Amino acid sequence: MATQQVMGLGSGFLDNTLFENLKKVQEETIIEPLTKKMQTNLDKQTSLTEIMTLVETLKTNVKKFTDGDTYNKRKATTTGDGISATISTGIPTQDITIEVHQLAKNDLTQLGKKYESRDSTFSTTNTTLKFNHNGKDYQIDIKAGETLADVAQKITDTTDGAVMGIIMKTGGNEPYQLMIQSKDTGEANRIYFGNTLTSSLVRGGRLNSNFDLTIKDANGNDKTLNIDVKTTSSSTTQNNAAAIVKAIEDAMSADPDLKSLLDDGTFNLGLVNDGKSFIINDSRGLDFSIAEGQFPTGAQPTGLDALGLKAGTTSAGTDDFTGSTTVKGGAVGGWISVGGVRLDLSTITSASNTAEQNLTAIVDAINNGGGDVQAKAVDGRLVVNDTRGNGNVQIIFDASNTSQENADIISKLGITGGFHSSAANFLKDAGITNVQRAQDAKFSWNGIEISRPTNTVDDVVNGISVELTKEHTGTDHSVLRITRDDDDIFKGIDEFVKAYNELITKVEEETRYDEKTKVKGNLNGESAITGIRSILKNILNFTAGSGVSVSISSYGFSFDDDGKLKIDEKVLKEKFKEDPELAVAFFKGGEFTVGGFEIAKRDANGKVIEGEFERIGGTKKTIDGLFTQFSDAINKMITGSSSTLKSYEQSLKDDYKRVEEDKKNQQERLDQRMEATKNRMNAFDAMISKMTQAQQTLQQMINASSKS
Repeated sequence: MATQQVMGLGSGFLDNTLFENLKKVQEETIIEPLTKKMQTNLDKQTSLTEIMTLVETLKTNVKKFTDGDTYNKRKATTTGDGISATISTGIPTQDITIEVHQLAKNDLTQLGKKYESRDSTFSTTNTTLKFNHNGKDYQIDIKAGETLADVAQKITDTTDGAVMGIIMKTGGNEPYQLMIQSKDTGEANRIYFGNTLTSSLVRGGRLNSNFDLTIKDANGNDKTLNIDVKTTSSSTTQNNAAAIVKAIEDAMSADPDLKSLLDDGTFNLGLVNDGKSFIINDSRGLDFSIAEGQFPTGAQPTGLDALGLKAGTTSAGTDDFTGSTTVKGGAVGGWISVGGVRLDLSTITSASNTAEQNLTAIVDAINNGGGDVQAKAVDGRLVVNDTRGNGNVQIIFDASNTSQENADIISKLGITGGFHSSAANFLKDAGITNVQRAQDAKFSWNGIEISRPTNTVDDVVNGISVELTKEHTGTDHSVLRITRDDDDIFKGIDEFVKAYNELITKVEEETRYDEKTKVKGNLNGESAITGIRSILKNILNFTAGSGVSVSISSYGFSFDDDGKLKIDEKVLKEKFKEDPELAVAFFKGGEFTVGGFEIAKRDANGKVIEGEFERIGGTKKTIDGLFTQFSDAINKMITGSSSTLKSYEQSLKDDYKRVEEDKKNQQERLDQRMEATKNRMNAFDAMISKMTQAQQTLQQMINASSKS
């Protein structure tokens, strides 16, 4: 194991203190200047980072003034009840007069019967609820014993929520009532109960049509109306569909017993499919029919197909019982009672019978059974009606039937048990009342009459969305006033002035030099930093000429005694209001008009818009805007690796690394020299020690010799 040498044991003066002092002198001469240089570099980097942060803040404030949307913000105010509005940027300033004639509504129908609870039995008979919504027919099969909640949910599910079954608690001993409501508003969302015909698309262009419409009047008597439709070659599909509806309304209105059906909503006419088709509806569920009309010899009529119609009878189903499926061939066992007529199916049907033979045999057996029912075959199905006018037919499966026999009766004959009632009878018994009829919103927009299916209107003028909230009466109306919204501009300029002053203050602090104290900033003498103030101040001295002389002072900017920027907001706002076009051009850059004259701006009705003007004549000029110049200058400072401040930042980092490497190398060389010096000093110390020992030995020998 090596032993550590202790310097100075031999000589008495070549000790560690002498070595450390020698080493310290070397480090002070070589290493410490490099350390100080590195610290100075770090101080500069810190100061530069602070300045670059302030430049970034200024850039953010400047950027909003190079964006056109900043100058295009608008403010919407409304006078009078009836509307609210939201607007997009850039909408021309204007006044819009809106008069709401009617609000868009959804359709709401109530059933008269009330129930004790949501779980009460809705109907004791098997029946069907039929209705048409938006040109589509729906059929809700209601089974005897289903609850009120079951039927309400079935309505919603069948229509995928387009029509909703809603249970309302209205009060009383039986507080629950079924409401049927369209989800959406608008004329096209009316719900038509009963018997409904939806035309196909009506043809556009000239119509010369004549057809007969046979319906039952208020007394139940058949009335045939001749409907004459004539339009021009320029008529659109929507025009023609509306013309057909109008022709039917006019023909019905001429007969008091038919007009009353229109007035109380028993008979309905409407438009669907964006107004390209029409609807004929008898809410009683009664049949009506269409037939070709008679034309004079030599006439050239357009047929029913041009009207979207076909000749024939429209029926919602007035039969009390209709089989759920067509009758099948083959043998079926078991007993059933139809309206009191008891049938042994095993004797009526047989294995060799065709479907037609089985159906004919069952119809004959019912009609010859002496009951109060009448049977018939319709499209391969068994149809049975009560002849006493009770409106329902009872079918009973015999208790002696096997489960398989009952299953065959249902699947092969389409016969189900219980009381059965027609859709028309259900409507009559249910007491259906239309509480609110679906309708379009109707309003005028600067005198132009408009209709929309909803109360949210966003397609009259792009960028303006109006919510209709109340119908106007008499001379009432609302005015939507769209004006400039420059508050963000004025607020942004305040923020710009603050950011500019903070940057300039920091630049002055970091580049200062005090003659008296000889104290200087970390970045004193650095041209990349000292140039910031002059660059930005030169931009602020910018003046737009070319026929009009405006400068920052024109908009209320000035410098105080300390050289800081300030803004007079009153002057700024007045100047901006005086000529917004020039102000935008001065700040952002772009065109403005020199010369000409201003006149008061008027809305579409010719009414003067207060505080708004438009220039007539003049010459277009172009300005390289104040903030566009600021943006360009700032980008040259901090955007991209070649920008002045980024380049300076990189040079500081490079210098730091270079000095750091130099310090490391110098330290290694110094350590090597000092180690060699230490070794030499130890060698000298050992030599001196040996010489001292030899001297002492010689002296001892001399002393011993002298004594002897």
